[in-house]
Amino acid sequence: MTYLAVFLYFSLISIIVFKDSWKKTTTSSDYATGNRNINFYVTAISAHASDMSSWLFMAFPMMLYTTGITGLWVGIGLIGGMTLNWLLIARFLRQKTQELECSSLSLLLQKCYNDKSNVLKFATSLTCLFFLLAYLSSGIMGSGYLLESLFHLPYEWGCILSTFIILLYTLVGGYTSIAYTDFFQGMFLLLALILVAAVSVFQLSPADNIILLMKEKNLSLTLLDFSSSEKTTNSLQAMFAGLAWGVGYLGQPHILNRFIGIDDEKNLKKAAFVGLAWEILAFAGAGVVGICAISYFQGRVVENNELLFITMVQEMFTPFISSFILCSILSASISTMDSQLLVLSTSMMEDFYLPYKKSINEKEKITFLRVSSLLLAIIPLFIALFKVGSISSVVQYAWSGLGGTFGPLLLAILIFKKLPSKAGILILFSGAFICLFYPCWESLIPQLSYIPSILLSLFVGLLIAFFLKDSYKK
Repeated sequence: MTYLAVFLYFSLISIIVFKDSWKKTTTSSDYATGNRNINFYVTAISAHASDMSSWLFMAFPMMLYTTGITGLWVGIGLIGGMTLNWLLIARFLRQKTQELECSSLSLLLQKCYNDKSNVLKFATSLTCLFFLLAYLSSGIMGSGYLLESLFHLPYEWGCILSTFIILLYTLVGGYTSIAYTDFFQGMFLLLALILVAAVSVFQLSPADNIILLMKEKNLSLTLLDFSSSEKTTNSLQAMFAGLAWGVGYLGQPHILNRFIGIDDEKNLKKAAFVGLAWEILAFAGAGVVGICAISYFQGRVVENNELLFITMVQEMFTPFISSFILCSILSASISTMDSQLLVLSTSMMEDFYLPYKKSINEKEKITFLRVSSLLLAIIPLFIALFKVGSISSVVQYAWSGLGGTFGPLLLAILIFKKLPSKAGILILFSGAFICLFYPCWESLIPQLSYIPSILLSLFVGLLIAFFLKDSYKK
């Protein structure tokens, strides 16, 4: 029955993807941006779904299970960060990429900072490559664990199979197929989260006093708990980390790329409303599951806290239904990984290939995009096979790296309008340096992991922009 559920799910995905996708993708613009012809509701759901990897199902419930209500700060921060994205970044990206005729974030930044040396373009491309490949590996890891749990496949084969699935439909239709499948998978994973949350609450008997259990485990009962010096410190750290997570949204290329493909910039407000409503409901569902897990696993030894959601679903539902629900985790991973792979292949073409090709037709461009997607997928697969860290730690590192490098660059040009190329180069290298080597300084603030690097990079980047803003006129 498990095999049948997964087969039906991917059959439906295949119908959506392969229907006219290959024929409709005839130009590099079709492949990279959907020819800027995606409606507002698909843009909205796919933009938010492309962010919610397996992290939403595996790491976020774990945060609430291990820390209590203060774990919600990450969700609050991310919702706030995405709100800023829609308000500050979305319209700018939609207008500028069309005006300057570019599809990659690296090429856009080069033109905005008027960098004729190409240093900024190549450096941003390499930075994007490094951190996005790390991010991709976390998605493959999550998929590997899921397929291991569903089919008892070896973890390594689960990683290989999930990579193959991503490549299968990413290579077929590019941006358009990714946007529509992410829309479908976004709705599917939202329904799965709400269903599991509702059943979790329903199955708790009156004797399951979650508040009492949380007190016994010394977990926080409120967002800000000032009942003791230790809880005060933990609450402030959680709030600070949540804020940093939200700011990191401003520099995630695979999310920002979705704003480029919307059919009309006038529809951005409607897209923002739909997307934010989806995200609030998704975090609410995952949060309820995390809190209910405190009671559900009472008196039991949990070997891997990141597998709480998977274990609860397998025990609460029949094998057929649980297989469908657990496909939502695979959906979350896929919707993030395909977007990241598309961003990387587009960057490789615009930043490294086209500048050195004097004449190239659209067929050659699409071929390059597809081949580069195939080759780029191999690197994160190997990283995932070696299990370099937990899913949450890899996501944190990649998220802070992207947010701390691209966020300051975009905000600086939005605030100061015109900046010299040296400002952009300094902002990039300062942010990349801080985020790349922050793990070396982690012992200074162990509770907050890599996240403060985002705020530090933002502060340094805007400071550089402020002092160099006048040199543009000279």
